[in-house]
Amino acid sequence: MPNQETKNKFIDIVQKLENSDCSLFILLRKRTDEIIRRIKEQLCILKTDQFYIDDVVDYMFDFCKGKKNSPVFKRATSKQIEEYQVIFANTLNIIYDDFKPYKIFESDSYIVNSFYYKNEPNNPLFFNAKLSDEDIDTIVKNRINKSVYVTEELRLYDKNTIYFIKPKQYRFWLKSIAVRDANEVFTDLVKMGY
Repeated sequence: MPNQETKNKFIDIVQKLENSDCSLFILLRKRTDEIIRRIKEQLCILKTDQFYIDDVVDYMFDFCKGKKNSPVFKRATSKQIEEYQVIFANTLNIIYDDFKPYKIFESDSYIVNSFYYKNEPNNPLFFNAKLSDEDIDTIVKNRINKSVYVTEELRLYDKNTIYFIKPKQYRFWLKSIAVRDANEVFTDLVKMGY
């Protein structure tokens, strides 16, 4: 077993290699990246599977531990919502080929995110109305007892348009959730005969 002095020398060598342009260290780093890429290829990890893996590793461990500073408890950013939209539409377009992200409406606490199929809707729901959090609460909050409410995600279908009403927390707009939502919408569309 190496003593502390040997360990320190090893750490010192690794740090010097990291901070230098040593071709051996760069080669080792590239080789490691190549090995990881090959493992993923051998396991046939799909892009959608990678979304689940990344979200679990990056966010869900902290979420399950109840860490209040976890990014999943923060408000979703515009970029995160756009990523959700792209992944959702791309996932459905594997089958349907013409789903597109539409408008986003935001209240203080909620996001209404919409998608349409083929033709842009003429008279979309929500976007001409001035909805407040209280208005949306009446739709999505269920009272369990005097002090406990459950906030549900709501999915509405109107002609060729789908609306998602969810809280602004990032956990509702993760990439893996976009895949899950697309899979659930696909199931609903099949049940409706589409």
